[in-house]
Amino acid sequence: MKLCKFCGKELPLPATWRERKRDYCPGEKCKTAASKVRFAARVQGTAPPSEPPKPTLDDMIRESWTTLEALPAPASKVFLQIADESDLGFKPQVQVALFSDLHRNEVVDPRETGGIGLYNNEVMRLRLARWRDGVARFKQTYRFPVPTLHIGALGDDLEGHGQIYPAQAYFMDRNLLDQVMGFVKDMEDVLRFFATIYETVEVDHVPGNHGRTGAKRGDRPFLDNIENIAWMWLRDRVKDVSNLTVRVHPAFFTLVDILGWTFYFAHGDDVLPMSPYAKRGGQNTKLRMNAVTGEHINYMCIGHSHTNIEFEPEINGRLMVNGNFVGPCMLSVQGMHEANLPSQLVFAVHPTYGITHRSNLTLATADEIRNVEVFGRND
Repeated sequence: MKLCKFCGKELPLPATWRERKRDYCPGEKCKTAASKVRFAARVQGTAPPSEPPKPTLDDMIRESWTTLEALPAPASKVFLQIADESDLGFKPQVQVALFSDLHRNEVVDPRETGGIGLYNNEVMRLRLARWRDGVARFKQTYRFPVPTLHIGALGDDLEGHGQIYPAQAYFMDRNLLDQVMGFVKDMEDVLRFFATIYETVEVDHVPGNHGRTGAKRGDRPFLDNIENIAWMWLRDRVKDVSNLTVRVHPAFFTLVDILGWTFYFAHGDDVLPMSPYAKRGGQNTKLRMNAVTGEHINYMCIGHSHTNIEFEPEINGRLMVNGNFVGPCMLSVQGMHEANLPSQLVFAVHPTYGITHRSNLTLATADEIRNVEVFGRND
């Protein structure tokens, strides 16, 4: 606390470095008056009036303690006792699990990647089971009711027909028909399991680029996507489950309202360039799609880049890039010189605060992903 050298009043807190050197009240009144006093003192040969005494440390402590005593006392039920859950404001929330880039029947051979990564049909089914159990286990950690599970299925469930990129056929162990049949059977088991855990299960699916029937993007109409057929078949197989709803969206994106928050689900292959620059392209896409749809998109959820990225380019507007099931592969290790653990996003949505509890559900450990041999060491 600093006092004016003329009137003794407390000076306001400084906003700039220059104001820290201020000795008088704002304005020129006290400073001018002090100059006149000093001038008169020099003319009359007398000493100027003494400055007001500076407060001691004891004075400042005493004043601070008086201020603290004046504050209202905290509510005792918050600090002194365990409140009932109803008093803590717990409200039912919706659990959302993103599901993307399963790439069923893709093969990652560690002999090609130098011991980085491993993926095949057996590993895929193991990680699918971990995702299923992890989503259900995440529900057990909540202290609030979670009656609904909403799955945002963002595409690339299948590896595709073998011509999505050059030499893709050499990184597959099943043909497209086997991929579809195996995926529908495995995913049916997963959805039926969720229907026994949650009161309501809702699924919204958008297709990925690996489901297209053309070799290159634009070779065939966008609606010609094998993933749409797979999910329509899956929808028919679970129609007997009364608390399970599967919506198949043939467009490249869909908007979904979850407790008043607008979610944008898309695969994300239109967000360029790919990782590690998805943040820059994602921000451009996020703001443009606000204008295109005429909606303020609160959460834009995409996949495709195989890298979990989250950032907030605007108030109440967040972009979330989901992970993948595959982990490192030749494209990421050799082509991009990067590798990350396979993971999927899981979070809760509150009607007032939006996304609250979130987790990047990891589907493999580092030891399972990486087995690099250093020749000549410990021979």
